[in-house]
Amino acid sequence: MDYSTYRMSVKETIKYSLSFLLIFMLLAKVFYDFYPAGLVGVVFLPFLLRAKGKTLAAARRERLAQEFKQFILAFSASLKAGYSVENAFAEASGDLYLICGEGADMVVECRHICHQLQNNRVLEELMADFAERSGHGDIRDFAAIFSIAKRSGGNMNTIVQNTAAMIGEKIEVKREIALMLAARRAEQKVMNVVPIGIIGYMRWSSPGYFDGLYKTPFGILVMSICLFLYLCSYIFSRKIMNIEV
Repeated sequence: MDYSTYRMSVKETIKYSLSFLLIFMLLAKVFYDFYPAGLVGVVFLPFLLRAKGKTLAAARRERLAQEFKQFILAFSASLKAGYSVENAFAEASGDLYLICGEGADMVVECRHICHQLQNNRVLEELMADFAERSGHGDIRDFAAIFSIAKRSGGNMNTIVQNTAAMIGEKIEVKREIALMLAARRAEQKVMNVVPIGIIGYMRWSSPGYFDGLYKTPFGILVMSICLFLYLCSYIFSRKIMNIEV
């Protein structure tokens, strides 16, 4: 599996397409008082589905990173217990199965690597292949260090322990940042809905208040500018919350 991309199933494609269309029609009703205007959004569906796929792929990579952190800790513990590198990998795979469950991506990858090891494949090559497909920098770093250490005959236990500690700390920092931003993300979602709620409340409490904006060319132009600014603020707020470590 290539974790740098996300291939949606037919069910997911239909679900997200309908969700986007409903949002388009809601915006058309709020800003133009004309539901069919939302069908114009069909033109943007391919771009939105592609962006959604990138979001889902990023979320899957983060889950993979958390599972990988559990794996390298188990791998380090197995090496410390005296197992050889290949046996330590198999032992860590079994421990990861108990922690994450059968359907976890890292468990599937470990099973695949263990199967290839039984066919006399080289572990560092399999790790390098997995790291390349993972699309995650920390996993690539570990695979590169692991390969150099195994070829050079260094103290594998110490190297893996130190690398696991550093990568684990980095992944933990990312998780803590995500937790700290959770409240801000909730506030962002609320603020994104507030303008729609204000317009909806004013239309409900004062019928006809927005007729001048819906039924005149100048009013339609003003609402189009408001919609553009609203979408820009939404995109900008999402970028602010996107913090890389």
